[in-house]
This record gives sequence, structure tokens and C-alpha cells, in this order.
Amino acid sequence: MYYTELPKDCDKAVQGFVEKCKQEHIPVDMFNLSSGYSTGSDGLRYIFNWDKNRFPDVKGWFKSMKAQGVLVCPNVKPGMLITHANYSEFKDYFIQKEDGNPFVGYWWGGPGSYIDFTNEKAREKYAQMLKANYLDHNCETIWNDNNEYDQVDPNTICNNEGKPIPSQAVKTAQSLMMSYTTKQVLLRANRNQRPFVVSRSGSAGIQRYAQTWAGDNATSWASLKFNMATMLNSGLSGLINTGCDVGGFVGPRPNEELFVRWV
Repeated sequence: MYYTELPKDCDKAVQGFVEKCKQEHIPVDMFNLSSGYSTGSDGLRYIFNWDKNRFPDVKGWFKSMKAQGVLVCPNVKPGMLITHANYSEFKDYFIQKEDGNPFVGYWWGGPGSYIDFTNEKAREKYAQMLKANYLDHNCETIWNDNNEYDQVDPNTICNNEGKPIPSQAVKTAQSLMMSYTTKQVLLRANRNQRPFVVSRSGSAGIQRYAQTWAGDNATSWASLKFNMATMLNSGLSGLINTGCDVGGFVGPRPNEELFVRWV
């Protein structure tokens, strides 16, 4: 996450990291780009947005990264702040309250709404925005994040393919259909390349569309033990493409032994 939080020239910092990895003979085929790239002028993060101070030439940067043999996998989220420039365009495509208005709940940095991926028109609109703001910039992979829909009121309504239903009943379908939509967009862009999608949330069946991982783990022996059990049991449940943050995500830097054991 460090590289997208710099005040400017994050593109150069990422390329510098890749070059250092190559110098140290550390293989790197992909760089997962955290959501700091989407920061707006108010300091908040907006899906489909690029901070031009941090990434002044997005299309050229993706191209140069690929020339180095590295694909960039940007972080994309299913929520949209009410201050987002495209919020009104999505107003009919969010999870709704019983009165038909968009449900507004807590999102990254403030109040926002959640895209309803059980709505075919919402998927179409999302696909258009994904193509225009990522794939048209030479992006070839997508990282779906924060897509558990845990902050959604269970009494809200989802479209459910034209058959409205309480959102709690189709909660796990949201991450599934988000990944399905993402995969379809990537396939339309390049039929000759196997699409790569990674999703933080997912239940059995999502392996058809995306790889998953064990969420924001801790830099501890306990977390390593827990992650091993999580991945093994996920595999037994059909989630064949899964992993975890090597070394941990939250906490102090792991010592050498812990990191090596994780690897």
C-alpha cells in the first residue's frame, strides 16, 4: 500500500521497486496496486478515478510496466461515495431501501452506496466504467476488494434479476457476480488471454471467475497457523484458487524465521 500513498510520482516509485526486485533476482510478474491511486482532491478514494499527481500518464505507465514483464492489478471496490462524480449515473443500480431510493451506509471515508451486482443493468454500467477507466488504459487484470457487503442493512432490497429480494438473502452473490462481471469484461477485451481476477470475498463457486485470498491477516505465528487451515479447508470446499498475504498484512514487520516459514 505504501507506493500509492506517496504525495506524487507513485508510478516512478512502483517502477523503481520492480527494478530493485529484478536486481535482487526476485521474480515479480504482477504488482497489486492498492486504492491510493484513486484518491480525489478531497483526500477520499473514488472508484474509477486516477490521481494524476500520483499517476500522470496512466496508459503509458501500464504499457511501460508490461514492457518490464509486470502486469498491474488495480484495486477496485463495489462502493461509491455520495460525493462521487458518477454517483447520480448509478442511482438506479445501487442496493435500495424499501422506498426505492439508494441505501446509503458507511463506506471508505464517508457515506456511500453499494452497487447491486444482482441487477443486470448495474452489471452493464459497471462493465462500461471498468473498460473506460482501466482496460482502455492498457490494464489487463483486476483486484476486487472490500466486497463482503457487511455494512449493508439486511432489510434493504436487491434486484435479484428483476425479482426483488432482501439483500441478506443474496449477500454472497454480490462478490460472485462482481467477479463474474469483471471476468466477462476482460474476456471481451482479449479472447486470446486467460483473464486473471482476484477477489477478497468469495464463496464456493467463485473459483470459476476469480482467485481469492484469506483477507487482511496479521504478521504473527497465530495468523500463519490460521491461514494454513483456512486455505486447506477452502480447497476442500471447492475454492481451489486461494492464498494469503505472505508475511501478513497488519502488525509489525515479521522476523526472518516467520517470513521464511510463510514463503
